[in-house]
Amino acid sequence: MYPNITNELGLAACRLLLDQRETLEPSTDCIMEAIQITLEENIAQFGDIVVKQCDGTAMGPHHACSYADAAADLAIDQKVMDPLTNPLNHCIDDWSRFRDDILCVWTGSETELLNFNEWLNNLHPRLKFTMEYSKNSVVFLDLRLSIAGPMIITEMYSKSSDTHAYLMPTSCHPSHICRNIPKGVMKRVKRNCTDQDACLRGYEEYRNHLQKRGYNEGLVQKAIDEANATSREQLLGLVEKEDNYPSAPCKQFPLVIKFNPRLPPMSKFINRHLTVLELTNQTKSLFNKSSLFVSYRMEKNILNMITSNKFKSDTPVVAPSTQGTTPDWSSSLTTPHGVVNPVLKH
Repeated sequence: MYPNITNELGLAACRLLLDQRETLEPSTDCIMEAIQITLEENIAQFGDIVVKQCDGTAMGPHHACSYADAAADLAIDQKVMDPLTNPLNHCIDDWSRFRDDILCVWTGSETELLNFNEWLNNLHPRLKFTMEYSKNSVVFLDLRLSIAGPMIITEMYSKSSDTHAYLMPTSCHPSHICRNIPKGVMKRVKRNCTDQDACLRGYEEYRNHLQKRGYNEGLVQKAIDEANATSREQLLGLVEKEDNYPSAPCKQFPLVIKFNPRLPPMSKFINRHLTVLELTNQTKSLFNKSSLFVSYRMEKNILNMITSNKFKSDTPVVAPSTQGTTPDWSSSLTTPHGVVNPVLKH
């Protein structure tokens, strides 16, 4: 979906939403200029060919998901839910979209559904949808939804191409990350499964996936026990959590260091020497036992060591102007194959 969203559609959708803000700061024009830069200055290299994306958005930028959501809402969702534009709106009991995956609960006939799919694919020349439908069971994201009497029940689903390549516990990461992965997996199983039997099947399936990645049986079983001890209502966010934080939280100061498995437990190290911060009134007023925490920065891996950024601008980056003048963003690019200017387009 991302490359198929025209710049005209995406920019119009973003401006419409930005103008609805209560506080228009920064200005809509300033944000729109930044979005336009990310769309029109996206450059990539394939072998000896340098290309520049002229339409659509790439999938990697931070704004891409929100940008695509805004465009799809304007081009698809609003028209689907409007009875003036959708002649079959009365047949839709529920319309739920996540990015380019849509779950629709249909109350009309099969013929009406096929007609609706044809109408849907004519809403925009570049946004096309395929449809899978059933009277008994459908798949949406990581769920299989099935009809059981008056209810819709859910269970875990994964594609056959999913390798379940969880981070291996031998990887060079802080130990708590690998300890928490089985917890997250098993709680997701509990959350996604309506039926207890489906939940038990999910536990066994994902136990095997985790053990194949080298996770200890005891750690996986502990994660299952913890998931079982947590109510599904709590995992679904239907139960309000207790507020364990003080009413006036203190300032937080991260101690950012590069992770190395040979380091001692840094949190314990800090707590053991906190008394040093109480030696002066200034540090004592700034820090307390809960204000310091350890934050790890990733160390360079082999990929970082053997590769580098191929593009180096010959001119410094110019900040976008908000005074009505447009800065000159064009510059030649230095690559291992020489200077490329102008950039090829596709």
